[in-house]
Amino acid sequence: MPDIASHCIGAELVSRKTGLKTEDFFVGNLLPDLIANKDASHFKRKRVRYFVPDLKAANRSLKLDGELKLGYMNHLLWDQHYLDCHVPRLLEQWTSGSMFADGTIYEDYRILNQRLLQTFGIDQKKWNLYLQRTKFAGMPLDKTSLEKNVENLNLPLIEGTMTYFNFDKYCDSLLKIQSKVAGDLERFM
Repeated sequence: MPDIASHCIGAELVSRKTGLKTEDFFVGNLLPDLIANKDASHFKRKRVRYFVPDLKAANRSLKLDGELKLGYMNHLLWDQHYLDCHVPRLLEQWTSGSMFADGTIYEDYRILNQRLLQTFGIDQKKWNLYLQRTKFAGMPLDKTSLEKNVENLNLPLIEGTMTYFNFDKYCDSLLKIQSKVAGDLERFM
């Protein structure tokens, strides 16, 4: 559910807390958003509106090993905590339709991406390499999703006012979520 920049930052932050620093961990972190069937790749719970992952099903079903699997689980944990932290508050602000359907929230993500990457000192060249290496992870990737994520990772800095996000609060929430994710990830180690 978070944008690519937030997933890159999330993996870097959890990596620092857990010592998971292999390329496999970072590549695995990218995989769920690159697979064509998002319900399946995110192990979406039945009868739930958004991509709330079923972590037990993911852990049982993933045919990945070691840190590649831990990276994949890291992504799903970030999605889960993001949904718990952000989406209920965002839904309170939105009164008609869907903030996802009309694209407004995606414009916020476009504004957020480069600011986040710069603020957290993320090496975009390294993450571009990880995006390209996902092709060799043995998963059925969606070419369009891969291209879109590469594009979003490499957007120029976009100035603008965000509708849903306050930048400082968003950064603070990423720092808060990292501890929860790192703790939860230990269950799968």
